[in-house]
Amino acid sequence: MLKRNKLSLNKYISPKVYEKFIFFKKFIYAPSKIGSVTPSSKYLMYAMLNKVSWNECDSIVELGAGTGVFTYKIAEKMKSGRLLVFEIDENFRSMIKTNGNFDKKLKVTLHSNAEDLSATIESLGLQKVDCILSSLPFTALPRKTADNILDGITKCLKSDGKFVAYQYSHAMRKEFEKRFGSIKISFVLRNIPPAFVYECILPKNY
Repeated sequence: MLKRNKLSLNKYISPKVYEKFIFFKKFIYAPSKIGSVTPSSKYLMYAMLNKVSWNECDSIVELGAGTGVFTYKIAEKMKSGRLLVFEIDENFRSMIKTNGNFDKKLKVTLHSNAEDLSATIESLGLQKVDCILSSLPFTALPRKTADNILDGITKCLKSDGKFVAYQYSHAMRKEFEKRFGSIKISFVLRNIPPAFVYECILPKNY
């Protein structure tokens, strides 16, 4: 009996196209975990990263890293310090680990569950972090899961720390406003789908 050989697409297409294919496939099987049919555009990425005061950030957390579109650029801008990357999909984490050419001065650690944010930071000997960037589809998550993650974010951010997240609607606006002292919202049209970027800052002495 002949065995069927599985076609390895990554041998025949470019890495970027392959990543989009994997991303779309993951979305089809688990839309609540992925949240979008395609990785974020460069326009959304820069809209997010332009909110970060890089000279003042020694520790950054990324939630929902996906294939690493933001991760590699964050690492490039940080160069040193501590970067904690959370991605629940094992294949995506493996992709980031394999493709990430991180500077040795930057300590990059990969983690699975964003609900474990607080415990993870504590286990690494950190008290608070400067900035948290999120690509998580909060509206697609169970309400308790979303609340746990948001509570962890406010607990782990330094006083006057910044939380930057994109969403595809204003559904989470009230939840963000309950937890942060200042919120600014911008809109990125050149993304599939278009997205709102929330720049949230904790009150001083929080």
